[in-house]
Amino acid sequence: IGSVIPLTVLTTIFGFARIFVKTVVVHRFQIDDGLIVTSVLATWVATAASIAAVYKGYGRLASVINEEDKMTVLRLSDAIFACGILSFALPKLAIVFMMTRLISPPKWHRIVLWSLATFCLAGLMGNVLALVSGCKIEEKSNGPNMVTNICVVSSKAVYYATSTSAISGLTNLCLATYAMLAMRKMRLNGNKRVALTVAVGLGFVGTFMAIYKCTRLKILSNPDFSYDAAELVIWTYIEGSATIIAASIPALQPLLDL
Repeated sequence: IGSVIPLTVLTTIFGFARIFVKTVVVHRFQIDDGLIVTSVLATWVATAASIAAVYKGYGRLASVINEEDKMTVLRLSDAIFACGILSFALPKLAIVFMMTRLISPPKWHRIVLWSLATFCLAGLMGNVLALVSGCKIEEKSNGPNMVTNICVVSSKAVYYATSTSAISGLTNLCLATYAMLAMRKMRLNGNKRVALTVAVGLGFVGTFMAIYKCTRLKILSNPDFSYDAAELVIWTYIEGSATIIAASIPALQPLLDL
């Protein structure tokens, strides 16, 4: 929680700044702005669910959580990951919206960009369903007369989660690389170039986070899900925050012209 709340606040600041610019400065609220608003709201829902889950025992061993709280933690965990996935999936579409508007890429470039972002979003949404349906409650013996229920995620669900995380990382890499190459051809003043460079850099950060998560998603198959999966929440927040901020920075350019 100590790292989740600051990340959420920082993300909200950039998201709010973007909406302020688009509604007050340029008076042009567009679809990609709505996607960013939705992503920020999803981040806050995930944060609220995280706080509630920690209060109920998330991050502790399943053996020390009573059965009622354990089921509550599992439901809250579903909400955390579902909203966390939305927080870094929707901004990808916003980035494609913005790039096609600002860069005016050739038609086949637009087709590739939209196909990649849409395929990534569809895969990530399927990931939510796979994780929820893949969690099976099984009994685990902790000694004489002591039995506790645990959540077991199937190997297929873990494989699917790893695959979609890899696709998300590839999408981040492609979008960041495309933006970087396009930026080299644009005539930008110092402030705008710095801002876009930071945005592209955050895109690469999102790529690294997604790739790193691929190596850690096997945690989902561990029997003690409430304890082991807490680490994934942090990486999901970092990826979501980096993606939202990267999508927001280019829209703040009018502030640099004031």
